[in-house]
Amino acid sequence: MIEDYLMQAHGAVTAAMQTRGRGHLPLTLAYVDWETGVLTAGLDFSEGPSEETFAHLRYLTCGLPLRLQPFTARRHMSNQNRIRPVAGGIQMVVNRNMQVLTGTVCVGCSYDDGSIAPKHGVLVSGHVVSKTNTTVYQNSKVSQDNIGKVLVIADWKTGSCDAAFVARTAAAAVTKGEIWTAAGPYLRVTAAAGDDGIVPGLDVKMLGMNNGAPQAGQVVATGVSVTFAVGEYDEPQTLTNQVLASYASEEGDSGGPVYTQVGTNTNAPSAASMSVPAPTPM
Repeated sequence: MIEDYLMQAHGAVTAAMQTRGRGHLPLTLAYVDWETGVLTAGLDFSEGPSEETFAHLRYLTCGLPLRLQPFTARRHMSNQNRIRPVAGGIQMVVNRNMQVLTGTVCVGCSYDDGSIAPKHGVLVSGHVVSKTNTTVYQNSKVSQDNIGKVLVIADWKTGSCDAAFVARTAAAAVTKGEIWTAAGPYLRVTAAAGDDGIVPGLDVKMLGMNNGAPQAGQVVATGVSVTFAVGEYDEPQTLTNQVLASYASEEGDSGGPVYTQVGTNTNAPSAASMSVPAPTPM
């Protein structure tokens, strides 16, 4: 069936995205548009893709319908030691043997390390904190705003999980069920969206660190492979099984909550939290 061929082609393009060195293709994005039955591939045209690149893509996709679009590899992060928001209410348990992190970003949670009592803290985007023992602050980088240190981090540079656990200090204000926002009002988490609830066309909002109001958009695609550059001189990395949305974002928004609003109280809107990183704008 055409669906199977499209998935195979998507896998081949994703594998090419993860290949570095000689023969590397300037691919930055790949997903299947199931509504039109077309595989979409993003290219970084700053690298000057050649006819050889296009020929290689045609080979990888076996002549299947293919849409190309310019898409620069970029991650909208800023200061690795300053993260907002930091509070929330989703529980996380980590398989400590294989270190597989599950959950969503920027929410209060527990980490089961096998001790008598689980550790409490916050789950954040792995790329934001970068490494273990990084000190995390809310709301500015001063000693009284120290909320904890990174205890566990996923191998976000090579996989599909981009998460880290911050063990909170005794004085850290991590409130279960709420996502703190810099603008003042907070979001109350009512549920975490599963894969079956995140579909193309779903209306979503994103509240980043630099925005005074949520940015509205829609889910464009799921199962997305995306390449991003962490720093100016860092080797690009590729994440798989991501969600692509059409809201606008800017530097520093990465790691902000993406949600569907189900309440109308602007002082404390209810939201269904979604495990979606903040991508570059389309």
